Parts: sequence; C-alpha cells; structure tokens
Amino acid sequence: MHARIELSYAASERIRKMTRPEREQLVRLLPTFEVPLDEEVPEKWTIAWNQRDFTIDLSDIGPKLIELGLSFEVKRFTGCYRLAEPGKSGPGTTNNIQIAIPNLLLFAVDEVKLLDDACTDLLQSHLDEGWRILAVCPPPAQRRPDYIIGRQRGQA
Repeated sequence: MHARIELSYAASERIRKMTRPEREQLVRLLPTFEVPLDEEVPEKWTIAWNQRDFTIDLSDIGPKLIELGLSFEVKRFTGCYRLAEPGKSGPGTTNNIQIAIPNLLLFAVDEVKLLDDACTDLLQSHLDEGWRILAVCPPPAQRRPDYIIGRQRGQA
C-alpha cells in the first residue's frame, strides 16, 4: 500500500550517525532524498523542510526505513482524501467521503454471458435473475445493442 510519509525531526540526528553504506542504502530507497555521502556528515546538517515528505510503498520501503532506524509519520494513504475542514463536524453536520476502488466488484464476477442483439425484455429478465451489466456494445448497423453481463455463481 502506498502512503505519503513525513520523516521525523529525529531522523536528521539518526542520518548524521549513519555509516556511509547505510546512507547509500537510504539514497537507493529514496532516490530524490539529498543526503550527504561524505564519510562524516557535518554536525549542523539537518533535513531540509522540503525534503521530509515522500510517497513510498509501506510494505516494501517502510520496513527498510525502520531497519535503518528512521522514524516517520504516515500523513495519508494514496487514494484516500482528507475532509475539507476536519474537526468541523458536529450535530447537524454531515461529512460525505467517497473512496473509489476501481473494478473491485469485478473480482466477484465468475460467470460471464453475452446477450447478442438483446431486447430490453430479455435484458430485464436476466437482471431479475441476478445478472449485472458489465458492458454495453452498440453495433453500428443494428437497432439493439449487445450486452456483456456477469454474476457470481450460485447467485439467482
């Protein structure tokens, strides 16, 4: 899962104490991160304010950052949205959040059927039996479209 993270302020101190191979590994993990690769990092070196945020794969890079001793805070997960004004909710206030996961329900479809030149009565009878429309294919020289429908096996 991808997430936007922010390195903690303590990360600067940890990076100053890292060995050169550890800093090289850090640059491989976060290629846009500007870390001095000198033998010794200057005592006053800190992470620049615009170098703290990264989008990483938490399952892959996250554990490697922790192994290097770097702490970070997850700011946001990719595909999730913040409320416009968090904390402004209360009685009489509704916050709608819609998160789209494209094609998720297609994983549940394990039976597919083509309705060729289908009339609306035939289509409706299939919909009543639990079939769902996956695609509508309007042919150029026909009056009625073709439908690709699908459902879970055993659903009727």
